Amino acid sequence: MNSSRQQNDIPIYRKKKNLVILLVLATVTVLVLHEYYPFDLYSILDNPHLNLINFDGVKIPNPSNNDQRGNESRHHDLTAIKKRNIMFTKTGKTGGSTIGSILYLYGFRNNLNFLLYPYVNHMRRPELKDIKSLLPPRPGQEYNIQTQHSFFNPDFEHKVFPKDRSLYMTVVRSPVGRFRSHLVYTGSDKKERSKHEDGDKLSFEEVSNLYLDQFVPTCNFSALSVEPLHKSCIKLNLLLEYLSWSHFTDSLGNHATLQERVDLFIQMLDKEYDLVMITDRMDESLVVLKEMMGWEMRDILYLRKKPSPENPRYSAATEERIIDLLNIEHQIFNYFNAKLDSHIDHLGKDLIRNSVSEFKEMREGFENRCFNKEAGKTPSCKKYTDSPWGCNIVDWELSEYGKTGDLSCTFLYTRFSDYSKVVSDLQLSHDYTVRDFKYRTEGLKLKDVVERLRNETKLL
Repeated sequence: MNSSRQQNDIPIYRKKKNLVILLVLATVTVLVLHEYYPFDLYSILDNPHLNLINFDGVKIPNPSNNDQRGNESRHHDLTAIKKRNIMFTKTGKTGGSTIGSILYLYGFRNNLNFLLYPYVNHMRRPELKDIKSLLPPRPGQEYNIQTQHSFFNPDFEHKVFPKDRSLYMTVVRSPVGRFRSHLVYTGSDKKERSKHEDGDKLSFEEVSNLYLDQFVPTCNFSALSVEPLHKSCIKLNLLLEYLSWSHFTDSLGNHATLQERVDLFIQMLDKEYDLVMITDRMDESLVVLKEMMGWEMRDILYLRKKPSPENPRYSAATEERIIDLLNIEHQIFNYFNAKLDSHIDHLGKDLIRNSVSEFKEMREGFENRCFNKEAGKTPSCKKYTDSPWGCNIVDWELSEYGKTGDLSCTFLYTRFSDYSKVVSDLQLSHDYTVRDFKYRTEGLKLKDVVERLRNETKLL
């Protein structure tokens, strides 16, 4: 009797044992996958209406929804695959700090990890051998955002930000606008004035042409052919340094003409970058980014910290001269300006036009609440008297609401160079228990700032 009962119980025992083994294996598999491919399992389980499978930051459309695409297929060409991670090559004098502050705020709100050298503002050209010098991500996680100044290094970026789950982006600007901004930012206009006895009487355009004179022998594009660009020419065409022109063209040898090098370089950039934003069309670029990433409108809000009036125009002759000396930048700008139009066509012109109109209204409302615009010009405008804009720059200050009512205002108003300090403290602490940070708001600890930023759901 007992022996027959034991025989009958054996299969049940074995079934239970096998079930336990399967459950253990399944658990281990999930943990291993999460280690190498982090995903938010709870967000999936908690949403019974979810149409997208979120795996390692890549959203794959549910096949059952394919028949619903219809006339929106062009829109989904760019948005069918959403990417969680962003590799942003921050270029100089192109509005990169505005974009970077948006990415920092988005990363803070969503508990993401930043790739950067701790407590500094420039990564130079990152190399794989230097990976241990970088700020590590939180244990068991991967890097999600790169937004420091850096020179593009594909070998490094591909290892840290795999292309299949990362959006590669950068920003370029019309050469005339970038040159003007660079000249003032570096103080080169003042240095040029100091070389001449009547320098103070020279117009900004005259100073600009005197500065350009030194580059004519090395950067006259129409006179160049096969010879590598002179270092001084790359200094003038600063965008090329950020996008690694020298490293790319050195691999081509001495057989290609300069124009062939330019064409191949642009092809490489087009292949590497999913989105090249245009400074001169910032709002359109941000809306396209929003659509590509599946973000909300609030995720791309920014503040104009020192808005200036219409830029002083150069004469046609001076603009032509700048374009000739920065001809490679000019070709890059033209190509990706047209590429932005192509993105807009794919997403839908009406969609983007309406979204840009909505965004401008939202951003202006946000800005009006953050700043005390009634104060007008402040005494600090004295330091701009030597700029081409004179004292017309308005240095707005935060309103009381901007200081205490909405920390997004304070965050976006903070100097870009301070973000690396904040992120370094946050990412190294893991639990946000960090030192006090005078975030232009007395008495707030960084952990309080981060918690409030994440809890805020309405900016307007």
